[in-house]
Amino acid sequence: MEPVLVFTDTERITKEKEMCDASVSFIQGFYDLIAALGITFTIQEMVYISGYIIKNHLSDNCIENLVKRKLLAKVSGANFNGVALSDSALYEMIEMPDVSNIYTYVKENYPKIYIADRIGITEDYLLLIDGIVSKKNTAYTTIESLYTQYTKNDKGAELATLLFSICNLLNEYEEYLGRIPNPYPLSYRGVYKDLEGIEFVGLQHRPSLRFIRETESVYPDYVAA
Repeated sequence: MEPVLVFTDTERITKEKEMCDASVSFIQGFYDLIAALGITFTIQEMVYISGYIIKNHLSDNCIENLVKRKLLAKVSGANFNGVALSDSALYEMIEMPDVSNIYTYVKENYPKIYIADRIGITEDYLLLIDGIVSKKNTAYTTIESLYTQYTKNDKGAELATLLFSICNLLNEYEEYLGRIPNPYPLSYRGVYKDLEGIEFVGLQHRPSLRFIRETESVYPDYVAA
């Protein structure tokens, strides 16, 4: 059987795309501040550190430690009068630049959608080439695929088809009840929400993705006749 579309989380897709777009300019600004110190961070490092800072973990010197390691990498192997200096000695000798502006930048510019919806930056959606941050061509399609759920086998497809038929009838029935005089307004809404395999969301019945996934796992090799 052909896979059946069970659920598309359009709201989450929209928010993830907004975060993806906002993260490009945010990470670019972060990178530019780091580049001004004569070093570079990877996207992974900037995503990790900014996420760490935004969660108010400000006492661990996460930026200072990484900046110092990057500066150490530039002078590693240096010697004094022909005597090689150990990395630990060089580490202690490095003069730490002021990075307070980076903390301030992160706190003030981290995409605001995180505050409202707790959606963080996903490094897999971004590219960093020659100092320029951009969105991958596949970012949007990856997001859409991640939050679009299809059945995985024939048993799931059969079940989903049946559940959609039931849900459509229930929704039509409740719409009908809503158009006739009723002494208990809206009391009929969601009467069947506790039926196994059915969810009641936004005043609409819909198949339960959890129930479908559980059923698919029980019949992984089922083939429809």
